[in-house]
Amino acid sequence: MGEKTNYGIVTGGWLSGKTTVCKHLATQGHFVIDSKVIQEEIKKSYEDLPEPPEFVPTYAIVEKIIEKVNKQKAINPNTKFLFDSLPGTTYDEFSAVTDFMGVPDFVLNLLASLQAR
Repeated sequence: MGEKTNYGIVTGGWLSGKTTVCKHLATQGHFVIDSKVIQEEIKKSYEDLPEPPEFVPTYAIVEKIIEKVNKQKAINPNTKFLFDSLPGTTYDEFSAVTDFMGVPDFVLNLLASLQAR
C-alpha cells in the first residue's frame, strides 16, 4: 500500500454550511480544496477560446484537484486535506477523487431544512 493521505470530505445541500465548516477547519490546519472554486477558475480560462465549452467537464476539475494535492504534498507531505464537496453527480465522477486519495478519514454530511436556508 502507498502512503496514507489524511483527508476529509464535507458534503451537503445548497446553503447547508459546507463552506463555513471548511473555513473553520482551515483555521485548524486543513488545506481546503473547493471543487466549485476550481470549476470557476477553469471556466474563466475558457473565456479566451473562440468557442468555449458550455460546461466544465468533471475530468478537468479532477485533474486540477490532483494537481493541487500533488503540489501541496510536495510542500508538506503531512498536509491534512479537506474537500468542500467533490465534483460530479454520478458515483464514477465522485469516486475519481477518492480513487486517487484513498479512503477518507471522515465524511461530514450537513443537512439544513429549506426554512433554515
